[in-house]
Amino acid sequence: MPIQPALATRLTPRARPLRSAKEMSYPIAIVRQNPKADITQKEWKDFVRDNPNLQLLDGKNKRAMARHIEEKRNNYLFETDGVISCDGLSFPIMREMFVCAEKLKAEVVGPKGYVFRSFSDWEKRTKEKRKKSAERIATNRKKDRIRILWLFTACCAVVIILLLLNP
Repeated sequence: MPIQPALATRLTPRARPLRSAKEMSYPIAIVRQNPKADITQKEWKDFVRDNPNLQLLDGKNKRAMARHIEEKRNNYLFETDGVISCDGLSFPIMREMFVCAEKLKAEVVGPKGYVFRSFSDWEKRTKEKRKKSAERIATNRKKDRIRILWLFTACCAVVIILLLLNP
């Protein structure tokens, strides 16, 4: 379900390349539909303090950052300008985003303003994207094999012709 266009332009979380199949690389954030009711830094810090799975960190540029206690990589959640974003998503971080969105009466929003209704909705959509990507890769590999076979056949034909012309 798309969100308001004005709100979608505020979603600028940083994304980094995939390191494993359990991570994703597209931007995702927690926002409230009403721009006048942004998530405050106090609300965010209170949520992190009350959540046993998150650890509050001192952020740069006045950002309130949090890290999941089970995470070994540097995957963070942070609040900036009324939007909670993430740096390096993983399944534990994503679960906490849905807990946070529910408690703060907000929504988890993905690329192009898609609103995820639940963790299972996000998981299903992610699996669909991975499946489509795997299918696209398989199709490209098959096309590459066919191109290589045609190139090999053409080279063999040229060699045969040259051998026939030069006795």
